[in-house]
Amino acid sequence: MKRSKVKQAQYNRQHRIYKYKVIRQFHEERGWSIKDMCSILKISRASYYKWLNKKPMEDKNSLLIKQIQEICEKNNRLFGYRKMTMKINKIS
Repeated sequence: MKRSKVKQAQYNRQHRIYKYKVIRQFHEERGWSIKDMCSILKISRASYYKWLNKKPMEDKNSLLIKQIQEICEKNNRLFGYRKMTMKINKIS
């Protein structure tokens, strides 16, 4: 059974994140070298450090979701995506 391209991309991303978490855990708990683990797992150190220092986007998304919910409640859920987009762009 073949995976769709989207599912394959999701799997690859999850697998890569799992590797990053393993590297972090083994480095913190056992003091293993990040350079060596990245080499063994075939991950560039730059991508690992980029993941490690990444700022969560959840804050931005949660703010946007909250704004959308407030606009929906104030307007009795009558806005379509065009009006909603205009309103959010006006607020931001």
